[in-house]
Amino acid sequence: GCFGMGSPLQSYGMALLGILASLLLSFVYHLVYRIGSSLRGVKRDVSSLIIIEGLILQGFTVMILTTILAPLICSPHPNDLSTMEAYPSVLCWEGGAQKDMLVLAGIAVLLPLFYASGLAYITWHFSIAAVRGD
Repeated sequence: GCFGMGSPLQSYGMALLGILASLLLSFVYHLVYRIGSSLRGVKRDVSSLIIIEGLILQGFTVMILTTILAPLICSPHPNDLSTMEAYPSVLCWEGGAQKDMLVLAGIAVLLPLFYASGLAYITWHFSIAAVRGD
């Protein structure tokens, strides 16, 4: 993979960490920006953090989901075995590295699920507020 000559599990783990790192980096940038603004006496709220995190998640949804769900995407072979498309050296549904990747995917898929549920929650409350005239 792009991260060196590690195992497929290490490469997959690094890809997931890359997603998390981009979100954490934007969070750290936001904190530095808020601290700098408060030192200059300018008030800032959390909305800029929500906007940038939302842009990252919304703009890269397909890439993030493709990366997270890579352990589920398998290619069949004539010998009745399947291998992962992203990591052809890993057999599908035979345990081993794919099993560990599936555990990581199960945890990582919570990020887009929380994001989608947050969007649904905000949309629902916004529509109620709009009806009330708030």
